[in-house]
Amino acid sequence: MRVGWTIYESLSDQGRVRLAAELLATSCQLLPAVPPAIGRVLSIAQDGSRWREAHEAFRGVRALTLKHAPRDRSDRIYEAVLHVAENAAKVIYNASHEPAPFDDDAGYWLVGCAHTLATVSGEPELKGKLWVVLVAALQSTGQPP
Repeated sequence: MRVGWTIYESLSDQGRVRLAAELLATSCQLLPAVPPAIGRVLSIAQDGSRWREAHEAFRGVRALTLKHAPRDRSDRIYEAVLHVAENAAKVIYNASHEPAPFDDDAGYWLVGCAHTLATVSGEPELKGKLWVVLVAALQSTGQPP
C-alpha cells in the first residue's frame, strides 16, 4: 500500500488512468478470455471523454465479483483480476472529477490488488511485468525508482 500511495500521489489524472489501464491489461494476461465488463473498463480508459462512464463500468465488474466464489487456484486468480478491475474503474472515474467519486484510496488499493494477483498467481513473469508498469509510472513523474 505504501508503494501504491507513493506512486499514485505523484501522478496526474492522466497518469493515474494510464497506470490503472496498464495494470489491468497486464493482469488480464492471466485470463483465457477477458469478460466484457472488464473489457469495457479498458476501453473507457482510452478516451478521456468517457471516463465518467467508469462508475457504471465498476458496477458491471462488481456484479461479476459478487457472483464469483473461488474454488481453486485459477478461481483465485480470476477473483484477484476482478479486484484489480474494480479499483481500476474507480481510479478512472475519479479522474473524471464527476460527482460522487469513489474513496481517494482506490489507487493505493489498485496497486495492492495487483500485488495480491502476482502473489496468488505464483507467476514470476507477471510480478516482473507489474513491476515494470509501476516503475514506468514512477519514472514518468521524474522521480527515481
